[in-house]
Amino acid sequence: MSSSTDTATDSPNAPPTIAAFSPASASVVSRSTFQVHQKSPLLVATPPQVTRALSKAFPWIQQLDNLFALLTWESKDPWESFLVVAAFWGIALYGDTLLRWAGNICVVVLLIAGMFLRHYYRRDEGTTLDDILATLNRLNHRVDVFLSPCVALLNILSSEKNATTATTRPALTTLFIRILLLTPIWLAISIWPLHIITPRRIVIFSGTLLLSWHSRPAKVSRTLLWRSTTLRIISQRITGLTLSPSPAPPALPPHASASTTTITPTTSSPGVKFTFAIFENQRRWLGIGWTATMFPSERAAWTDEHLSPCPPPDEFQLPETPAGSKVRWRWVVGEEWEVEGATGNGGGGKRQELKDRLGGSGEGGEGWWYYDNKWYDGRKGVDGWGKYTRKRKWVRRAELVEDDGREEEVNGKADVPKKATPPPLPPRERLEEDARDSGSSTSGSEDGGINVSEDKPVVPPPLSRR
Repeated sequence: MSSSTDTATDSPNAPPTIAAFSPASASVVSRSTFQVHQKSPLLVATPPQVTRALSKAFPWIQQLDNLFALLTWESKDPWESFLVVAAFWGIALYGDTLLRWAGNICVVVLLIAGMFLRHYYRRDEGTTLDDILATLNRLNHRVDVFLSPCVALLNILSSEKNATTATTRPALTTLFIRILLLTPIWLAISIWPLHIITPRRIVIFSGTLLLSWHSRPAKVSRTLLWRSTTLRIISQRITGLTLSPSPAPPALPPHASASTTTITPTTSSPGVKFTFAIFENQRRWLGIGWTATMFPSERAAWTDEHLSPCPPPDEFQLPETPAGSKVRWRWVVGEEWEVEGATGNGGGGKRQELKDRLGGSGEGGEGWWYYDNKWYDGRKGVDGWGKYTRKRKWVRRAELVEDDGREEEVNGKADVPKKATPPPLPPRERLEEDARDSGSSTSGSEDGGINVSEDKPVVPPPLSRR
């Protein structure tokens, strides 16, 4: 704080003049022109650094949101997106001619356009934090919509995320081989004398497909074309991919107790048959071979399709039915546990047991799926040096039948009648009453013709269970 010496007056009672200096943070360069007005308690809970960064980035976020609105055809007027496609056609068709004859003028036009946009661009001082977050969420949604075709294609070509199903990496190999076989046809229509495929036509076709993929006419056209069975068959023959959607699995029946097994219903009528499935998992240890000993952090030796631990086939028990349902589970007579995709019961004999102990390869008829150390890249029956884990699927059918009072043996080959339960004993009061009645009947000698001495106590007859 400093006093001004230039405005001193002659009056001794006049107050001194004090000049107030502005703080250093109020300079024009460092002062932020972005302001976020408080609209909700969200601003109070957000750190000031985050609020300042969001407010400065909001204009660019808003421009990106407008751009993806044009690319996804979600803007207020669809003709704006059509103008973008038309501008792309003009640049692709006449861009080389324009640069050849007026390239220097194009540079000046771009500079003028940049100055115009800078003058047109204004920073909104009334932006709220809720508006910024709403714009960010809308931008994320539009980016997801724009990239959804690419993500769907990559999901088809990439490996599955879980190891309970086979990997789809062989599909990528099949696609590459089939596209490679089409190289002579590609060269025949792209080089002289046909010249049907040119770089300009490839750019125009690809850009138009990318810019108009999410338009309503394009969606309707794809839907109508994909209804053609011939078109789907041709696409599958060329790419080798299964492009038709797989049928939805049937709904599971309601059950009272939670089961850790896979249940596949075959019908919905009483007495239906279900397939219970469990998975056997093994790991190869150097010097030991294939064993059921797993890492503590991975799956158990016996699991269901959700990788939850479950008992082995010898100890597996059917789920219990609710009391009073008058139905029960039983194994299908004449069927045992079998390995899916294996010949016989999935065993390879003593020779294969010795190979497993030594870490050798498994036979193709055992139903094993071999994976790497992290349970990826699964191949059925293909063992090798890079395979350290394997699994196979055990299945057995059971049926839900009416409870007729017969219990089933564990192996499911015979039914044994249940033991008859004895009737309940009479209550204590009734026993005492029967004893008193018996005592009174023995005391009357004239009525019953029985002489009983008064010196001897009266002993009631033994009671029988009712």
